Amino acid sequence: MITEAGANRVLVCDLHSSQAMGYFDIPVDHVYGQPVILDYLASKTICSDDLVVVSPDVGGVARARAFAKKLSDAPLAIVDKRRQGHNVAEASILVLCYLLKQCSQPNGCI
Repeated sequence: MITEAGANRVLVCDLHSSQAMGYFDIPVDHVYGQPVILDYLASKTICSDDLVVVSPDVGGVARARAFAKKLSDAPLAIVDKRRQGHNVAEASILVLCYLLKQCSQPNGCI
């Protein structure tokens, strides 16, 4: 359908899986948003103590952890997403918030 509409190249950003590029029969350029976000945060001199990296589900934890590491080991949170049916998801429960700095200080944990 894309080629029928006249496209001869596809630009995608942050695919969940690079294998998805194989579904196209025209060239695909895969760009990543992470470097742009990291550059922006660095330009604003935002401290990692002021950030929490959140993974929307368990499947994204590895990506979120790698991103948090690039932000001087910013805290990491994971959301428990539950599927209620086809194309219906509920994501409201915070499973983990890794706050090493607060927990390493006396009386720092609740």
